[in-house]
Amino acid sequence: MEVTTQNGVVKVLEAETQVFVHAKKGSSARIVETGVGDSGEIHKTFFVLAEEGSSVEMISLQNFSRSTSVFWNKFSHVLRNASVSWLEVHTGGATVHSSVEDFLVEEGASATIQNISLSGDQEFHFSNSARHLAPHTRSRISARGVLGGKTKTSYRGMVYIGEGMAEADGMQEGKFLLAAPDAEIDALPSLDIGSPYARSSHALSISHLNEMSFFYPGLRGVEPYISQAMLFEGFLLAGISEESREAVQKNIREKLNSPVYVC
Repeated sequence: MEVTTQNGVVKVLEAETQVFVHAKKGSSARIVETGVGDSGEIHKTFFVLAEEGSSVEMISLQNFSRSTSVFWNKFSHVLRNASVSWLEVHTGGATVHSSVEDFLVEEGASATIQNISLSGDQEFHFSNSARHLAPHTRSRISARGVLGGKTKTSYRGMVYIGEGMAEADGMQEGKFLLAAPDAEIDALPSLDIGSPYARSSHALSISHLNEMSFFYPGLRGVEPYISQAMLFEGFLLAGISEESREAVQKNIREKLNSPVYVC
């Protein structure tokens, strides 16, 4: 696990199955976790406490083999004017069960959740939620996936804004590209809004890849496998911050260049 800290004290305690991150007032941290190989079953719980004015960025770059199953539970408590962001990138063959729940408990708190998956023939189960427990809070939930082979993906998203939470702002979106006839997606974005003074939105897009997707690149001499890689990469990288783009791009390209990836 790679940890970068600035402007204060961030404590990271890691046990075999639990990771605790405590960001002190005014501090910032960028924590990158990578996973490769064959690890059987992985059960892990992450908990982040972000004190006033702190910033925590949690990045998971996963490239496990097909014989691995990942079970993650992630939680954050975000205090006044603090921020927490989660970024998951899945490009291996593992079966993934991931649940992320953010609690925005004081004014000015913000949270972001992003899932990126590039799959050839496996299962993904994503459940993301943001709970606005104070006014003037902000959340963003985003999931993007390219589904090849016989991949099955389920996505559940929830933005909860309690009664009287003025100027709370919650948004979620899911965008998925079916790149094979046997791939399946089950997506359900939800909103539970108890305040007439809050802002909220959700969006869901499911599109298909077919021969016409390669027609115009082919007119310009671009081979189908190259245009496929370009299309997938651009689709998955949309919305990724500049700080995280290089690492995410590396994982995606390794997958697209692998002979085992067949859409």
